[in-house]
Amino acid sequence: MAKRTLLIPVGLFVLALVVRLLPWPTTIENGRVIFFGMDAWYHMRRVQLVLANGGWPPAFDPYVNFPDGASPIWSPFFDAVVGWIVWPLHATGEWFVVEAAAALLPPILGAACVVVLYALAKRLFDPVVAGFAGLFLSVLSAHFWYSQIGFLDHHVAVALLSTGLLASGMGLLERPVWSRAWGVGVLAGAGLLLWPGMLLHVGLVELGLLVAMVASEDARARAGSLAWTNGVALAVVLPACLSPNPGWSAFSPAVLSFFQPWLFLAGVLLPGACALLWSRSSAGSRVSARGGQALAIGLVIAVGSFLAVPDLLVGVGEAWRWLGKDEVFQSLVRESKPLFLAKTGVDAWNAELRLSRLLYFLPVALIALVLHARRSQKRAQLLLLVGWTVVLAVLTLLQRRFFNSLSPAFALVLAWGGVTAWRRRPESLRNGAAGLAAAGLALAVVLFGLWPTLRSYRLPLQNLRSAAVGATMSLPATEISRRVLMDTADWLRENTPPTAAPLDPEAVPEYGVLAAWGYGHLLKYLAQRPTVVGNFGDDVGEANFRRVHAYFASREPNAVRLLDALRVRYVLVRTLGDVPAQRLVGDAMRKRLSVDDSPGLEHHRLVYESGLAGEHLEAGRSEFRIFERVEGARLVGRAPPGARVTASLVYQSNRGRRGRQRSATQADAAGRYEFRLPHSSRGGGPGIRSEGAYLVQSGGSTASVVVEESAVRSGAFVTGPDFP
Repeated sequence: MAKRTLLIPVGLFVLALVVRLLPWPTTIENGRVIFFGMDAWYHMRRVQLVLANGGWPPAFDPYVNFPDGASPIWSPFFDAVVGWIVWPLHATGEWFVVEAAAALLPPILGAACVVVLYALAKRLFDPVVAGFAGLFLSVLSAHFWYSQIGFLDHHVAVALLSTGLLASGMGLLERPVWSRAWGVGVLAGAGLLLWPGMLLHVGLVELGLLVAMVASEDARARAGSLAWTNGVALAVVLPACLSPNPGWSAFSPAVLSFFQPWLFLAGVLLPGACALLWSRSSAGSRVSARGGQALAIGLVIAVGSFLAVPDLLVGVGEAWRWLGKDEVFQSLVRESKPLFLAKTGVDAWNAELRLSRLLYFLPVALIALVLHARRSQKRAQLLLLVGWTVVLAVLTLLQRRFFNSLSPAFALVLAWGGVTAWRRRPESLRNGAAGLAAAGLALAVVLFGLWPTLRSYRLPLQNLRSAAVGATMSLPATEISRRVLMDTADWLRENTPPTAAPLDPEAVPEYGVLAAWGYGHLLKYLAQRPTVVGNFGDDVGEANFRRVHAYFASREPNAVRLLDALRVRYVLVRTLGDVPAQRLVGDAMRKRLSVDDSPGLEHHRLVYESGLAGEHLEAGRSEFRIFERVEGARLVGRAPPGARVTASLVYQSNRGRRGRQRSATQADAAGRYEFRLPHSSRGGGPGIRSEGAYLVQSGGSTASVVVEESAVRSGAFVTGPDFP
């Protein structure tokens, strides 16, 4: 019997795991791990920091927000746990094995979430609903997205932990016993350590327990258990919140701060005061009286807190701006976009891809569940499920990232709705041909609803087949571009001077790299170089975020001043590609750095260029380029006043492209001309190879000049030819 009981959850775990491992051939290939997305790269850097710094990621990272450094906004719990898990593998010395193990963790956590949902559904409804809910979640793209192989991100653990929190909260609603209060408290505290955004999930469970405390006859016992729950959560989060993030207010809910301990302390005081009041008088004999008393005590705690700690209002404002995208950076992040919004306007494609077309049945299923809850002995648990689903569904409409933690409840509600509708079909549709027709129609509706999300697995399945027969795999342009960027980062690590110990939080890096914010996490991990901005955007350095934007929009003199102020030695730029250069104003640096030979630049020299994503290396254009900031050799000579003088150098790039560096100037009224030349013609570093000497021309005369690397680096004067 026990084996039969385990058969379904084990089967669901295996199915979910297999689905999430489908992208294996494009994640672990050619002896390297290609993590999905960009956040996974900084999670891996934090895992490195865990392994190098005594089992806990340091609060400060000098490689973030260079040159000042910053405290990452992510909570440390997830990366610490990943580091502990891979620690034994790290001892073997094979870092590839560590990366592969880390890449496998998301599918395991995602499959575990399916099993937790099955257990919750079985306890709340029955094995049939539980089986269908687990099956639905196993293939639902919204849940697959964050739990696929290679997507090492705390959000996969958020879905698992929040589903466990929902289940434990329902258990405490059923019976307010101390043992269950322990579980809710531990999960609530761990959830905020995992991601401060889980405040929403914790708040929903707390609200459900608070309503049950007021509405139930055993109000005093429920008040005591709720106070104990919050006391346990307070003990879990307090040690990690004693040093608030310096980039945020001291009571900001967006990061670990004093806000979380205050919240749980208020959660102890409110039910504790209610329990004390109701145990010593008959004041709490009626529901309305208990509700009024709880509201009054809550208002006293809230008003007193805001009067005593004005920073609480500042923190609440920060959280609201983050949720409402009322800041520059959040409006750029893709996962912060509304669910039904695309570049071209309102579009249902992404919503149906992630949540299937069955999402349109969700309101009907929720209404039916509310009606069912009214006559059910599990009314409190069911209403908590409804409230949880409604709130997360609304948040998902505002920001796509919430479809991750919505998906388990979404699968459960729709599974219950579908099974209930099938069980209540008319008697005439239960047997014979009519019954078969009804079953076929139901299956067709389900397949039609699931079709967009099932189609999303076509490419991984195709690549599995290609890998099996040794054929070339198909990749989206974004994935090809990521591989090109990885090659670029590898080159930067191997061919530029190393910076101070990348895994030492006390290190002072000698120089930084400037690139668009979306590449920062990958560069810090693969290139092992500090970056001015990264994927945290302006959350860890608003000034640098604006400086990088100003750099790419500037002319070279101002751009160089910005580089010097930021101690930047290398600039990585993604070239314009097919974007017309005319769309950028004047001499904007991105436009200048995107032109093949970058004519006229004095302090930027090309040292590396990649191929173009989707094309062979010998293609004419490049995807990414790296420039070095140099002083530039000062070539001086004489020519007739006003005469035009040009200097050019033929070079060969790292990928074999032949180009010509050109500069032009005019002799002044005294007959003197001067160039700033960023490339040397002899003794240069890796990447660009020059051919011989500069050709300096004026008035039909030509002369050759050798420019040494030392002159380019120091800005030394080099004697040029005198033209008659």
